[in-house]
Amino acid sequence: MQKKSNPYIDYLYWALIVCLSILIRLPELLDPQILDGDEALMGLMAKHQWEGKDVSKFFWGQRYGFTYLETSAITLFYSIFGYGQFAVQSSMLLLWCLIMIGFYQLVKSYCGNPHLAFLLSLSFTALPAWYFWSIKARGGYLTSLLASTWLLYWMKRYHERWASWLALGLLLPFIYYSQLLWIPGTVIVLLAGNWYKQVSLKKLLMAIGGFASSYWVLHYYSMQEIDFWNPRPISFDYIAQNISLFPERLLYHLGGNYFLGSSYTYHTLTYWSTLFFVALLLVALSNAYLRWRNHKKIDWQSLLLLGASLSSWGFIFLSTNDYHPRYVLPFSGFLFIWFAYQLNHYSIKMNWRHWSLGIVSFLFFMGASVLIKGEGRYRDRKNEIPAMEAAVAQLEKEGIHYVLSPFPEFHWQLMFYSGEKVISRYHYKVDRFLPYAYVVEAVFQKRKTFPLVMHSTFPFSKTKSKLEPLGGFWYMPEADSMAFVELEFEGLYDERPPLNPRYWVK
Repeated sequence: MQKKSNPYIDYLYWALIVCLSILIRLPELLDPQILDGDEALMGLMAKHQWEGKDVSKFFWGQRYGFTYLETSAITLFYSIFGYGQFAVQSSMLLLWCLIMIGFYQLVKSYCGNPHLAFLLSLSFTALPAWYFWSIKARGGYLTSLLASTWLLYWMKRYHERWASWLALGLLLPFIYYSQLLWIPGTVIVLLAGNWYKQVSLKKLLMAIGGFASSYWVLHYYSMQEIDFWNPRPISFDYIAQNISLFPERLLYHLGGNYFLGSSYTYHTLTYWSTLFFVALLLVALSNAYLRWRNHKKIDWQSLLLLGASLSSWGFIFLSTNDYHPRYVLPFSGFLFIWFAYQLNHYSIKMNWRHWSLGIVSFLFFMGASVLIKGEGRYRDRKNEIPAMEAAVAQLEKEGIHYVLSPFPEFHWQLMFYSGEKVISRYHYKVDRFLPYAYVVEAVFQKRKTFPLVMHSTFPFSKTKSKLEPLGGFWYMPEADSMAFVELEFEGLYDERPPLNPRYWVK
């Protein structure tokens, strides 16, 4: 049984972890890059909720990605700070701080030492892989991490209580519907605890009842959404290629400078921080192997905890070759649980060497994270905010409130930064939120030409001469049929899914 620590030590470490987590991210909060399309979409969802319009439980256009917790947090911060980017990102930082408190408690329950847990938590919160994603509203990622962290802590610390088994049943579907990437690792950690061997009938019924009710409610709300985005990434055709690319992809993920499937160069210190992390992992693996060999017995709990961290890479190995570094975000969190478990076997008595190594690691990762902001892609994305504001101001000045956009994230950004004073839609037939598409279509049908707003001059060639500057972007005020042909424009909705009456756009 874990020795009970001084609660005042825990409270002190909570406060320090929260303060340092905020401090690290202040440069991004106060001098941000433009919200990406999914973040802008989440900001719009929260705006509707804030204004008493529709309250979507799931990311628009998906039957997964439970977002209600995240949009509610954004709504709260809209009420405090007003509508805008700061509220979106700072509300996610609030969730991150709650995650880090739970994370400290979780790793402490495995290593049995509050001081080690504190240093491990500091390193985790400073990792470049999580620097931007800890304040991104991306549709369930932080929700899944929050739920899995606290669930695993409750089960580790209080598995003898029936309430923990009820929480287990309630939260597993919650994690699954938020971001199923966390499900394999969470289930493996639960199995590693062997708690199922001592479950009573009452606890089992609590877990089953909680699971059934939670799953039914979430499934019901998910089916209210249109199934616009439902990728099928699993493929067995690229296993060898994906495994061979593992070292390169691991470094890109740990470096933290990526967007969707693209990875970008990062600062030299950031690069060295990824190698430092890999070196720590190799040392830990070597020590685990030596301990197993000396005891002539495999530690199955250790092996399962390590497997939990690698489970997200298993998904990558079995997927297509379209690698997105965010898909392995669960990796580092589960790995730190394994680190804590390994350290518990050494009965470490903290001295200045341990503190020095922990603090240097934290400062190293912190510097590596903040320096990502100095790279070219960050500067470009940062400069897009005034460009977007200028574009919105020009559209409003010219009385243009309905536009088409040939870039899939740009129309969400345009609507978010205009506060829905400009309504835009992508030029394909289907989009995530149909009311935007319908209202633009209604205006489109009354005109022979229509304004097109775009991020760059691509993909136009024949009609490129008709493009005019719009703030820092481009637009075609009177786009004609030739422009639509260049976009491979297939026309607007021929068949419409039924419009949910709780949605509207004013």
